[in-house]
Amino acid sequence: MTWVFLAVIIIMIIYLEINWASKKMCQLRFMTEPEAIMAEKSEEITLTSSLANISRLPVSFATVTENLPDKAELMGSDYYVGEHFAKVGDKRFVRSNYALGSLKKITREEKFRVNKRGVYRYGEYSIYTGDFFGLKNLQVDGYVPKHVAILPSKVADKDMREVVGGFIGDISVRRFILEDPILTVGFNEYTGREPLRDISWKRTAVQGKLMVNKYDYTSEPRAMILLNIEGGSEADVERCFELVRMAIEMLEERKIPYGFRTNGMIFGPEGSISYVPAGVGKSIIRQ
Repeated sequence: MTWVFLAVIIIMIIYLEINWASKKMCQLRFMTEPEAIMAEKSEEITLTSSLANISRLPVSFATVTENLPDKAELMGSDYYVGEHFAKVGDKRFVRSNYALGSLKKITREEKFRVNKRGVYRYGEYSIYTGDFFGLKNLQVDGYVPKHVAILPSKVADKDMREVVGGFIGDISVRRFILEDPILTVGFNEYTGREPLRDISWKRTAVQGKLMVNKYDYTSEPRAMILLNIEGGSEADVERCFELVRMAIEMLEERKIPYGFRTNGMIFGPEGSISYVPAGVGKSIIRQ
């Protein structure tokens, strides 16, 4: 009987050794959300993810590695960064080790920042766990699309802001081509300069003097932003991006429709663009 018992134990151990890593991996659930973020240079950005054990058996160890945007810097103490942060070429990774009890879930938040303007894609991850004795290991890789757009710096030069702001303020809201007789917003007294067709005979009868219709207009102020990145140094091109951002934000504040065109290519979550028609508003900034 003793030999039979030992044989059963040995068979169970071999079975666990062969299948334990796979079973543990099936019991793990990694969760994170796809997202697109806009941030300033060096602004703190949060990467949130969670790992759950859906089994009633504990998971003795699991390692989760997530990649960060290129040129990202993990925030934290020197010891924490040294333990969790890794670089391979241009790639940046953050790694954490876990031990999960039965039916437990761990959520983590990693803080990082990027100091250079651009659109960065990231979201790759891998989960690593082992077998009963730690002799066999299993790794699963995945990808959840994430994007972060680091904006050009804000223009702090007050004189430059006043120049652009003054130019935008000079756009006349009454620059029209044709009057729209359907959009009558009021009446004015006839001065002799208005065409006779604009006289409102009903209002004239009520007021006892000649009155003319006051119309709304069929056009509205629009702007087209042109970005030329040909020639010049890297600093000159970066300054152009900063000025374009300033102009866009001013137009947004005044709710003026605007378009955008450049002789370069701007790459974002939606692909590459060089032209956006007027009237799309904030979607330009998101690119």
